[in-house]
Amino acid sequence: MDLRLFLFMRGWLRRCAGGAPAKRVGGDASPINEEGGMTIMDDFVKKTEEGIKTLKETAEGIAFNVEKQARMAGKKMDIVRIQRNIRKIYAEIGEYVHGEYVMGRPIAMETPFLKERVTSISEMQLDIGRIEAEMESLRKTQSPFREEPPGSEEKKA
Repeated sequence: MDLRLFLFMRGWLRRCAGGAPAKRVGGDASPINEEGGMTIMDDFVKKTEEGIKTLKETAEGIAFNVEKQARMAGKKMDIVRIQRNIRKIYAEIGEYVHGEYVMGRPIAMETPFLKERVTSISEMQLDIGRIEAEMESLRKTQSPFREEPPGSEEKKA
């Protein structure tokens, strides 16, 4: 904990208590507590440190999830862009086939125009599959800031 914050809180507590020395919790009020009780200040400092630690973990977890969602959105946009390109190629193929049919020419898959377009579509579909696999992997990633799942401390005791 930051020393300045500690000193500020200690002064604030003393002012609130009217300048009286900190009282002991869990035993007699003498400075030497044989029962091992904590002072109110010690208890406050401990709780404050725990709160700060929890707040930090929560903030890191939120930041991780926001970044994860941003990456997912970027990958979804990549998929949409590729799908749009596939639809454009389908339209080109349709126009070509329609033109050939209107002119009375036979339509063969061996024409370079169709081969290029079909190959391009196959490559784009593979790219979509690769991106979807990356998204699934990203979906499964867990925050590195949270080493243990919540409630695991109680199970250890």
